[in-house]
Amino acid sequence: EKHRALAKLAQENAARIAKGEPQLPEEDVLKQFRPLPVPYRLNSMIVSGQINTYAKHMSQFASQSLAKLYLTQGLQNAKENVKEQLK
Repeated sequence: EKHRALAKLAQENAARIAKGEPQLPEEDVLKQFRPLPVPYRLNSMIVSGQINTYAKHMSQFASQSLAKLYLTQGLQNAKENVKEQLK
């Protein structure tokens, strides 16, 4: 809506210039529209903290799981080597 009003004002100003009349100021059009409110930072800070905590927990869980995987993989390989030696 704001862009349409500014475009209309630009057309009117072009017509006024052609007639030799002074231009209309843009401030009158801009006063009709309220500026967007500044978003609150508290909500985004809280969500950011929650995401950070969640990521840390996931990282800890993944590192523990990978450690268990490598441990069991090593035990499995050792078990297979013992079976091959007994044959």
